Amino acid sequence: MKDIRILLIDDSAEDEIILTEKLEKSGYNSEITRLTNLDQIKVIAIKKSWDIIITDHELKEFTSLELISMAQENKIDIPILIVSGIMTEDFAVEAMRAGAKDYIMKDNMTRLIPVIERELRETDSRNARKMAEEAVYYMAFHDPLTGLANRYEFESKLIKILDDVKTNPALQYCLLYIDLDQFKVVNDTCGHPAGDDLLRQVSVILSQS
Repeated sequence: MKDIRILLIDDSAEDEIILTEKLEKSGYNSEITRLTNLDQIKVIAIKKSWDIIITDHELKEFTSLELISMAQENKIDIPILIVSGIMTEDFAVEAMRAGAKDYIMKDNMTRLIPVIERELRETDSRNARKMAEEAVYYMAFHDPLTGLANRYEFESKLIKILDDVKTNPALQYCLLYIDLDQFKVVNDTCGHPAGDDLLRQVSVILSQS
C-alpha cells in the first residue's frame, strides 16, 4: 500500500467515504482531512504538507477559484483538482487557467485515480528537477571537499559588500586571511588523503565559529 495525504475541501462526508474506498482499491493508504471553512484551510494547508488538494467547485462560503487564489497567495505548491457535480465547460477552462491541474465530473469518477497518479508523478519529477538544480547551484559556488564557499562565491559576496559600502560608508567589514602552516608537510609525509581530512576538520571548525 502506498501512502497518500489528501486535503479534501468538500461539505459531503459521503464524498470522503467514496474517495477513501477508491484509493484503497487502487492500493493507497490514504490520510484524508476534510475541511469546509476557508479560514481553517488557510491555517492548516500552510502548516502541513499534502500530496493533493481535492476541492468541490462551489461550497457555501467560497468557490474553488477563491481556493486556488488563496493557495497561490500563500505559495502553496500542491496540485489542486476540482471534483464537481455541476460545472460548466467555461468555468472549467477558467479554473485551469487560474491554476487547477484538472477537473473531474462526479458522474465520471473513473478519471479520478488516473489523474491523481499523474499529478503524483509530475510532482515527483518537479521535486527531482528542483533538487538537481539546487545541487548544481551549490556545486558552482562551494568547494566540493570542504563545503565552504569557493572563489566565485567569495567574489560575489565581496562585490556585494563593496556596493553596500558605497551606498552606506558607515558600514564596516574586515577580511580575515588564514594560512595553515606547513600544510605541504602533512601532504608529503602522511599523503593527500590526510591533507584532505585536515582541510575538512578545519572547515568544520570555521563553520561552527
